[in-house]
Amino acid sequence: MPLASAPLQRRTFAIATGIATVVGVAIAAAIASKAGVDSTTMGAIITSILAFGALCIVPIMGPPLVTDDRFGMAVFAISGVRTMLVLAAMMVLTEVIGLPKQPVVHGLLGGVLPIMFTEAFAAAWLINRRDAAMHSIKAGATPAPRSA
Repeated sequence: MPLASAPLQRRTFAIATGIATVVGVAIAAAIASKAGVDSTTMGAIITSILAFGALCIVPIMGPPLVTDDRFGMAVFAISGVRTMLVLAAMMVLTEVIGLPKQPVVHGLLGGVLPIMFTEAFAAAWLINRRDAAMHSIKAGATPAPRSA
């Protein structure tokens, strides 16, 4: 059966990762404010977390860029890119710009982890649902209606 018979629910992924980005910004801001950072450091941390969250757009772009059968690989690739960008942001913000290390490192890690966990969980859940629907289509059963 073609994958079009059981499409991914990309809207669910977008909602989940959007919420995770907001949570990530809140966590990063809380960590940074607890460390007593100035507005420049706070702005750099929050802007970085928003940029890392914006990468979640790539997997939801859909065909022809990201087909349903390549959705999981797109999420995996973006996660790897995000990891490298977090490390680069830590290096640039602390070593090049000279912002305080502890709040920057803790704020970036605390902010990006909810995004990455949510992204991985949502992708695995959606792929599993799609595969289950495809197997029931192949078996001749009608897939259960989806609310998302």
